[in-house]
Amino acid sequence: MEQKKQLHHDIQEEVDVLELPPRSQKHQKSSSSSRSKNDKKTKKQDQQNSLIVNKAILNVIVVLFILIIIAVPVAYHYWLQ
Repeated sequence: MEQKKQLHHDIQEEVDVLELPPRSQKHQKSSSSSRSKNDKKTKKQDQQNSLIVNKAILNVIVVLFILIIIAVPVAYHYWLQ
């Protein structure tokens, strides 16, 4: 138990937080940064494409709903009278 505490204490002393590089430098990837930009672009395009599809489906549903609202009274008028 005491050995674990000593090991843990040694590890904490070895790392000097003030000497660490900033995150932007630490996580910077030179070759994959362009790939990640392309991934972001394709994700954004996919989101825009899906948004266009969702808007189109929503428009079709609204138009069908309006047509049904108009068709029900017209059908009632012709078939039941």
